[in-house]
Amino acid sequence: MTQTLQEQALPEQATPEQATPEQATPEQATPEQATLKHEEETLDARGLVCPLPVLKARKRLQSLASGSILRVLSDDANSLTDFRHFCTEQQHELLEQSKGDSCTMDPCTMDPCTLIVHRIRKG
Repeated sequence: MTQTLQEQALPEQATPEQATPEQATPEQATPEQATLKHEEETLDARGLVCPLPVLKARKRLQSLASGSILRVLSDDANSLTDFRHFCTEQQHELLEQSKGDSCTMDPCTMDPCTLIVHRIRKG
């Protein structure tokens, strides 16, 4: 059977929810798909105090492609505020800041420190 041009259905474009990360265009990719398309690196800044976690993150972000994710591990309580300001000023997206359980030891006081995880998408 032959089909006319009108009968030949062009493939529908997938909606953002249906598209795989490879199929989604940048405009239609959901945040989860965009995260999957880009690499995610981890920077361990535990034991460093302000401003070193942010300075090390800035240096690492310079080497990453736009849209890449940097996960920063820190135990400096001031880093919560520092990373919010840094991301705002540098047009990066702060995806997450989470506090974990006390899991590291402060080398000076030998007190337990809280692990803080910052996830940043490079702008």
